[in-house]
Amino acid sequence: MGLYLKYLDEEAVEECAALYVGAFAKSAHHENCTVEGAVNYLKSFMQNNRYLGYVLKDDDGVIAMSVGFIKPWIKGEEYYIDKFCVSPLQHGKGVGTYFLKLIKSDLKENKGLGAIMLSADKKMDAFKFYVKNSFKNVEDSRV
Repeated sequence: MGLYLKYLDEEAVEECAALYVGAFAKSAHHENCTVEGAVNYLKSFMQNNRYLGYVLKDDDGVIAMSVGFIKPWIKGEEYYIDKFCVSPLQHGKGVGTYFLKLIKSDLKENKGLGAIMLSADKKMDAFKFYVKNSFKNVEDSRV
């Protein structure tokens, strides 16, 4: 089974919306979202002129997505991840780590970006995942 990275575009919205609902309904977030609500979120986000989204696909379709945007910072620009999710069927298989590796590579090679920022609740499993994947906890930046 081959895994490959693509940019999240209009063609993938419906499939990503279903992934979003399935992933976050089963997470500790317990987001009560409908596919329609997720479609609206994705389409709205895509209208941002600095939008950048990714999907990871296998032979059966989308198995992970990252929704974010490019933002300025003091040392240039960075990719800010607003939502990142992996199909619950793929948890524990290294898919999320592999997906982040592909995103980092694309950001560096094709976008000239070297930094990724995000926000994660320390009490959630996602926080441990990001720390395991070399993200740094910035205690001083919380309000």
